[in-house]
Amino acid sequence: MSIKLFTLGCKVNQAEAEVYREFDTSEDIWIINTCCITSKAESESLSLIRKLANEKSEKTRLIVTGCLASIRDFSLSDIGNLEIAPNRDKDCLFEILTNTSHIITPLPEELPQKRTRSFIKIQDGCNRRCSYCIVWKARGKSRSHRMSDIIDCIKNLSQKGLKEVVLTGVCIGSYGRDSGEKESLELLLNLILNETDIQRIRLSSLDVGDISDEMIDLLRNNKRICPHLHIPIQSASRKIRRLMNRKGWDIDIKRFMDELIENIPDLNIGFDIIAGFPTEKEEDFLETLDLLEKVDFGYLHVFQYSRRIGTKAAEMENQVPDSVKKERSSIIRNIGMRKKEKFLNRYIGKKLSILFQSESRNIKGFTTGLSDNYIKTLTPNSIKSGKILELKIINKKNGYMLTDLSGG
Repeated sequence: MSIKLFTLGCKVNQAEAEVYREFDTSEDIWIINTCCITSKAESESLSLIRKLANEKSEKTRLIVTGCLASIRDFSLSDIGNLEIAPNRDKDCLFEILTNTSHIITPLPEELPQKRTRSFIKIQDGCNRRCSYCIVWKARGKSRSHRMSDIIDCIKNLSQKGLKEVVLTGVCIGSYGRDSGEKESLELLLNLILNETDIQRIRLSSLDVGDISDEMIDLLRNNKRICPHLHIPIQSASRKIRRLMNRKGWDIDIKRFMDELIENIPDLNIGFDIIAGFPTEKEEDFLETLDLLEKVDFGYLHVFQYSRRIGTKAAEMENQVPDSVKKERSSIIRNIGMRKKEKFLNRYIGKKLSILFQSESRNIKGFTTGLSDNYIKTLTPNSIKSGKILELKIINKKNGYMLTDLSGG
């Protein structure tokens, strides 16, 4: 018997999936970890649920969890032969699998299958209530894993050969604030640096208002912390960011990004951008374009604003027409592709630290890798997964940067 996993959406869902894989069961269980951050994500989750409900055998238990199961359970009422485990009751899911209960998904104990990196969910939930976001309702209040448990987890995985951990959560900038003690993400990073020998520590998404001077110093002075930040700025317009209820809405983003780039060598910055938020006028949109043209960044994730029932933004007047959202998204994506090419080209002829992952499925004779600053690479020949080498970038190939093994 086995557990079969189907994971949609964010890195938090991926981190949870790594834990689910470890459980033994006497039954055939299929778990769908759903997403509903956008209407498209919700539609994809519902389609998968219906497909698997029709495909499974009578003896297979189909358990639907994740954010869709938490806020849209009525959408599942017409689908038979499934069990619902919303995020707020995920301890029930673990009780089903292990006869134990948890207030937050347990940390992984085993290496992820055929992977050199592991997502470690250090916290769950969010207290910020951005006006466009439904996730805080689906995930509940922010709550953090104990530092000692995270350290023990990373020590264990490192001893088993893992080379990189990705610290993830719904809002990792809030880490430790629910503890009632002086805990923080910065303190956790210092403990990981001092008490473990994991070679790479990568941060997942961080709000601009959560990147402190201490965080900048940690990134600048510790090569084990990857020079990579994913920052969901969503818009460059202060008016729009304030309406979004974003932390740090009043920060001068251009000046702040220039400070990051100046202080952290080889930093790769990724942005989330929402196009067509309610009340977004042409001048607001142009502010975002101006920022993107002036700041050096490595990649973009672009989303058309998705109206989510139950959020403040859904009730706002002056909703932007779909045609305008589509046009603005396209313009932003084109800038993103151009700036990504510019960012990658500057590394041709330079050396980067590469973590080798697996043989390429699409290009025979090459091994895929990931640089410390989040550049995907291809290297000729078969190279052992998990090995880290400093190699010279010589060209681009099929969306990857091509490395020279002889120059390692």
